[in-house]
Amino acid sequence: MLFYSLPGLCQESSPELADEGMTLYELLKAGGWTMVPLALLSLLALGLIFYFFFALTQRRLMPNDLFLQLRGLARDARWDDVYRICNVTRGPLPSMIMSGIRQAEIDPNNIVEAMQNAGDREVQKIMRQVRYLSEVATIAPLLGLLGTVLGMIDAFSFIAVDISMAKPVTLAMAVAKALVTTAVGLIIAIPAMAFYFYFRGRVQSIFSRIEEAAQELADRIRQEPPGRR
Repeated sequence: MLFYSLPGLCQESSPELADEGMTLYELLKAGGWTMVPLALLSLLALGLIFYFFFALTQRRLMPNDLFLQLRGLARDARWDDVYRICNVTRGPLPSMIMSGIRQAEIDPNNIVEAMQNAGDREVQKIMRQVRYLSEVATIAPLLGLLGTVLGMIDAFSFIAVDISMAKPVTLAMAVAKALVTTAVGLIIAIPAMAFYFYFRGRVQSIFSRIEEAAQELADRIRQEPPGRR
């Protein structure tokens, strides 16, 4: 919609462009070299969004069958099997349980604290990845603004050299071209920031369930702590 509205504006101001207007390629080309990093940022944001949609799910971060298996082994106090499974399984819950078992062999009174610390580390590790979307949303508008400023400098420098070009239509066309990068930067930044908040909320929701499961297993570890390994 954006790329069609700009040509429409230019057509109203310039009769000689009324028949052809500016194509999408011409508008993107008018943005200059800043369109290259903006295009790369858009691809990065798109790739991250698709990745997080599939990676940040409860089925991947806390498989229900894994939890049931660990809970069954914990009820039988089969800590060697629990530790072995957690040691070969990647994920927040196995990491928290391993920390709890190791702490139980040192000081059973700090099992919950050790598991919470492990959970916090797992959350931070995931949020460092999700935060890339926030960084894209911060950088894209700045790049767009830089492209606009450079475009305005070029436009007014051109008019200053040739005063005969200082016409409202010519100036409007130059400003419209310069504003393309700002618009593209915002088009990238707004969805990136929206998805950042969405995935951050999803991570918090999933980890609240993981903490509930870890608390149940922590209670079992305290009731019948494993012996020294």
